[in-house]
Amino acid sequence: MYSLLPGLILYGEHGYTPNHVVSLDTIKTTFGAICGGDLDAWMEACKLDHILPSPYPSPSSSVDSKLYFPPNTSKWILWMDPIYAFLSPQYGMFDLEKHYLELSNNLKQAMTADENKYPLNKYLEFPVLLAYVLSLKVNLRKKLEEAYKAGDLVKLQELYDTDLTLLCKNTKKLWKLHRDNWLGRAKPFGCETGKKTEWMNK
Repeated sequence: MYSLLPGLILYGEHGYTPNHVVSLDTIKTTFGAICGGDLDAWMEACKLDHILPSPYPSPSSSVDSKLYFPPNTSKWILWMDPIYAFLSPQYGMFDLEKHYLELSNNLKQAMTADENKYPLNKYLEFPVLLAYVLSLKVNLRKKLEEAYKAGDLVKLQELYDTDLTLLCKNTKKLWKLHRDNWLGRAKPFGCETGKKTEWMNK
């Protein structure tokens, strides 16, 4: 829900100007003053789903990412069974592992850069972790397949000890963070008025 805030700022600014276009600098200033967030960092988080080739196939070409990726790309990759990895043929020509790892690092840096000036940036923790999980998962099947076909048991064990173990650990961490955010902010099922049941505290 917090991802709606930049859009609401833009909508609000249109109420105070006769112009059809609102200055980006104005939106950045207003977003920082009212919401306490760094607009550049929040727009960076859009790269979870907006995966643009850089460039493909040539610097002069104009490529629509929707030709290669479905809407909500991060959702599809997150929920995709890594054994089947049915989306991998669509993104095989792009280095999404690098894309998501760089995104996670950039957002993490923005989240902790100036906490006093941009307190809202603490909510970037979820996209930081999501991008990291996606970086671990997106090429997992390819790596396992290559090692399996080559009969490389050492590599398979290495993938289990590193990529797969990290993926499981951080996916559970992501699930818990999402759950804590949902129960803490949305307060579903009347949790704010009554005692939480035992299953909610697990």
